[in-house]
Amino acid sequence: MKKVTLEAKLDEKYFQEIFFQKVWPKLTGIENIPNINDVQGNPEKIAGRLWESLAPALDAYITKYNLPVTKDARQTDDEYFSALVAKMYQLNERVAGHGGWENVWPKTAIEIGATNCALGSQVLGRALQKAGYEVEFGMPGPESHAVALAKKSDGRKVYLDQANGVMVDIAGEQSVHGVKAYRIETDNKNIPFRLIPVCSLEKSTAATVWNLASLRKSAASPREGRFHTQALKLMDRFGLDWKIPYGDWAKRTILPEWKGLLRRPEWKKEQEESTARIRATNPSI
Repeated sequence: MKKVTLEAKLDEKYFQEIFFQKVWPKLTGIENIPNINDVQGNPEKIAGRLWESLAPALDAYITKYNLPVTKDARQTDDEYFSALVAKMYQLNERVAGHGGWENVWPKTAIEIGATNCALGSQVLGRALQKAGYEVEFGMPGPESHAVALAKKSDGRKVYLDQANGVMVDIAGEQSVHGVKAYRIETDNKNIPFRLIPVCSLEKSTAATVWNLASLRKSAASPREGRFHTQALKLMDRFGLDWKIPYGDWAKRTILPEWKGLLRRPEWKKEQEESTARIRATNPSI
């Protein structure tokens, strides 16, 4: 039987009684509180409940910024994908350099009209879902960026990166130590990745939670300047706890199959190679 530490029990108590009751609505801007108490220990069902709660906030962004959620009969899949990615990229470019931490969660992103890679890929994925496509969530780098992956009517899959305004067909699929991954072959300088770990769109909610750990790190780092100041304000606005391990909880509870991913040789190699390409080309990561 798996041993549960006192710290883990306290974390679960916090998430059940405080986080999803008080913090989550501040992140989403919608009073749609997820109940995960009866599905503890089931990552798929927990992710499903969180996605059901998050989806209305994504719909609000889609509606406010008039993102296309239907494909014109005259459009090919690629033409529709390209138009949707371009629209989101243009929205982000309007506030380029000014979004900071406000583009990471629905409540603040809808206020400024821009999204980061993770939230943007969730919005993109939701729009594609509404248009009738099968969608997955990818975290290339690994775990340093986020993209959406959609299945076209001919069965082929495509990598969609709204943060950089690019798309490319998937070259192949494989499993790396139990984690589904897609391969990419491209010379596009804005696509520095070659092996993409993927999960369901529902499990993208792990990123919604673990990005709070990054926010807190920024709030504790005065050297980050305006990002530090903004992070401090959002810590207070969201009512976050300085001691709760948001990132650890998200991976343990929603994406346990990714535990230790960065220690695997295949992913370490991908991380080293993609980091070198990023330094050379400086895409939006």
